[in-house]
Amino acid sequence: MRPGQCAASGDSAPWELWPSRSGSSANTISISTPITGTGSSSGGFASVIPGTDRPFAGFELPHWPAVKELALRAAAAFPWARAIGWDIGTTETGPVLIEGNERWSPSLIQMPAPRGLLQGELKALRDTLAARNRFEGGA
Repeated sequence: MRPGQCAASGDSAPWELWPSRSGSSANTISISTPITGTGSSSGGFASVIPGTDRPFAGFELPHWPAVKELALRAAAAFPWARAIGWDIGTTETGPVLIEGNERWSPSLIQMPAPRGLLQGELKALRDTLAARNRFEGGA
């Protein structure tokens, strides 16, 4: 089983893989394709999976369509929750939901990205929510 945590934002999301003694490593991944992008860990950007000579970028996550569907079904079961960090593993026969974390690490969204993510769809969403909050009398 491969551990993983996916937190979507726009067309890319980090994917936490390969926990090691020194912590986890995170990668970017496009929601539309199962191929991992850049990787980073607590030590900064990395080019290989810790403890191996295998590169971060270019790894194809197994059962990607089924993983996304499982995450969406799990999220639909908790419509009142604004964000849940889902731990999803993959087996040879498909994905397995391990757990949902209400106190997940939102920094995972930014950590593996080579540049800021507050642009495009995510920026538009933030701006829309901020305007709605001002209109409704929020702080």
